[in-house]
Amino acid sequence: MENILSVEDQNFLEAIYKKYGVQNIMCDENGVNFSEGLSELTFNESNFTYLNQIFKKLKYRLHANFRMDFSTSGFNINVIRN
Repeated sequence: MENILSVEDQNFLEAIYKKYGVQNIMCDENGVNFSEGLSELTFNESNFTYLNQIFKKLKYRLHANFRMDFSTSGFNINVIRN
C-alpha cells in the first residue's frame, strides 16, 4: 500500500503511542475510538484536531472504516480496513 501518511503524521502517531500506550485506534461513522478507553479529553484540543485530520485523510483514501494497530517492533503502524 502506498504511504498515505506524511513523516509528521507518523511522528505524531508514534508520540501518542509512546506517551499514552495506545495499541489500537478505530475509525468509523461514530468517530475515533481507542481500545484503551482513552477519550478526546485525554488529549489537548490541538492534538485531537490533528489526529482527526490524519483519520479524515486515511478514511478518504481508503474509502472505508479502518483500524490502526501499533506494534513495538521498530514502531510499525498497520492500517486494516473494516
